[in-house]
Amino acid sequence: MSSFTSCRQLPCIQIPLTPNQTLVSRLTTLKNDLLVWGFTEDLDAFTQTFKAKHARANDGGAGERALWVEETQRWLNRGDDILDEIQGVVTSGILESLAPRHMGRLWEQLSASAFKVQYMMVFANVYVDLGM
Repeated sequence: MSSFTSCRQLPCIQIPLTPNQTLVSRLTTLKNDLLVWGFTEDLDAFTQTFKAKHARANDGGAGERALWVEETQRWLNRGDDILDEIQGVVTSGILESLAPRHMGRLWEQLSASAFKVQYMMVFANVYVDLGM
């Protein structure tokens, strides 16, 4: 029997089967926040979708482009909040309630998610900052 829930839903952060309800709650909230934000494991699909949205905004004229920049800035700000959430989980000490191998597995999943969030944000920032 696994000590983690299955990883059928993105993002792939498996919730450990633990009586520590604080940990379960924080990880569940984090996963939900990532999904609402638009997190994906498929970074190629993200870049293609992002480029298409950007092209539509540019084709719509100055007003449409300004709205796109504003929405993208809000999305980036929420991404910063999510990265803070990930850091908060890691630094809170609640992972210490897990066995070392389970802590390592969860650390790996949280790190991978943080990396992908940062990748998505950097990609978007390039388009916003360069006015592409």
